[in-house]
Amino acid sequence: PGAPSDVWIVANHFSSGPDSRVGQRTEQATYNAAIVKAIQSEEPDAKVMVAGDLNVFPRPDDPLSPPSDQLHSLYEAGLHNLYDTVIADNPAAAYSYVFDGNAQDLDHQFVTDSWFHDLVQVHEAQPVSGSTSVCVPVVQYVLKMRENLVLQDARTEGLFTADPYVLK
Repeated sequence: PGAPSDVWIVANHFSSGPDSRVGQRTEQATYNAAIVKAIQSEEPDAKVMVAGDLNVFPRPDDPLSPPSDQLHSLYEAGLHNLYDTVIADNPAAAYSYVFDGNAQDLDHQFVTDSWFHDLVQVHEAQPVSGSTSVCVPVVQYVLKMRENLVLQDARTEGLFTADPYVLK
């Protein structure tokens, strides 16, 4: 930690479709595991990340019956799914998007041991739209105006007195 090092990032967008693409996503995960193993065969301590929209719910949230475990080859390659770290440390933050009001995670970041052991913290970026933990109009205002915003009592003064989030 603290010194520059080379990293390998294998970016992905696996096939979508709930049940119809299970086999294809399983093959895509197996192919990615093979890429990691090939890199590690040349550089055993390589810092490798397999990441992206893998279109698969994480273990144990797989809704298929029986569970499909489409990402098993990434786990078997010795990779750590950073989702597992986020859910252990902060379960309420373990989602990457909101669909029909449900917080879900189809985006994953798997890393090798050498990278995992160098991590200090793991956080999941939260989408602002549909968020229940931030006042979206306030965030949008700050982004648009590019200035600091200090709210003394947003319920009684200022631009956001009628905002439902502020009123609750």
